[in-house]
Amino acid sequence: MHTFMKIALPASAVLALAACANPAAIESAKTMTPTGGTPFTQKLAQNYSDYTRFEADEMYDWPSASHFAGKALAAAEGQRVAPENPDDWSIRREDWRNELHAARAELVGAYRDGFREDMPEVAASAQANYDCWVEQAEEGWQYDHIAKCREGFLSAMQQRGGDPVVTQVEGPPPVLIFFDWDVAEVPSEAGAMLDAVAGLAQDNPGMQLDVVGHADRSGPADYNVGLSQRRAENVANALQGRGISRDRLNVEWRGESEPRVPTDDGVREPENRRVIIEGALGQTMAGTGGSGMGGTGMGGAGAGGMQSSSVQPMGGTTGTTTTMQ
Repeated sequence: MHTFMKIALPASAVLALAACANPAAIESAKTMTPTGGTPFTQKLAQNYSDYTRFEADEMYDWPSASHFAGKALAAAEGQRVAPENPDDWSIRREDWRNELHAARAELVGAYRDGFREDMPEVAASAQANYDCWVEQAEEGWQYDHIAKCREGFLSAMQQRGGDPVVTQVEGPPPVLIFFDWDVAEVPSEAGAMLDAVAGLAQDNPGMQLDVVGHADRSGPADYNVGLSQRRAENVANALQGRGISRDRLNVEWRGESEPRVPTDDGVREPENRRVIIEGALGQTMAGTGGSGMGGTGMGGAGAGGMQSSSVQPMGGTTGTTTTMQ
């Protein structure tokens, strides 16, 4: 279930991921009614059940649904289920990992002080939202969902009192769109990813987007400059078509000069045929309008899904830099 980066997967890959899940556990978690344990474990089980249902039925993220189904069923039996450890997840951004570690330490410390016993429903909401936050941080592209889960955790901790862990969100991690060999057209699998980027940019009017094209080393260097330029401009055009004005898009291309995977000259390397989209926030991430899952219900906070940038998509020296006019 833990992935390196979310990509828009072809149908065969989705079926393979579904095969890794536990359908029986998912169905049991979706329909179970907690009866044993404490008020905290019962509420936690229900929260995990809600998240399992969301991941399975709305996001089709069966591996994540299976993981949280296991936690739901364990909590329903009265077991103490620990909050997720960020080190067990492939969270690429160090600042996100650091904040999650600090938040987990605060939550565990609150448990030692009687949080679960004194405020069981609120404590269950805090843990469920924290786990949602971790899972979404690993996926790393549905920024509104990351924010909702994070805010759900912070809201629950604020209800407890004290000073919860709050750090500035510096901006989303980069989004990668991969291309087929010697192809500049944006792959259809990247549509959902571009929708998400455009949505985030629309929610954050101060955000500027850098769109940088790259190529592998399988063609002449001068040809690859032009190829990487076409890729970058096509992605920028796709974002413009989704409502992002041209003056917010900084379009650049690097040819084959900055490979993601170093190779010898002439090598076709799929991971080097890419466009990278990075956003610089001029303000804090937009408000989430809700406190995530848990004590206040899902509220659209969950999110998940084994989606992301694109397919195994050619090649790409550094070109000039331009701003789309």
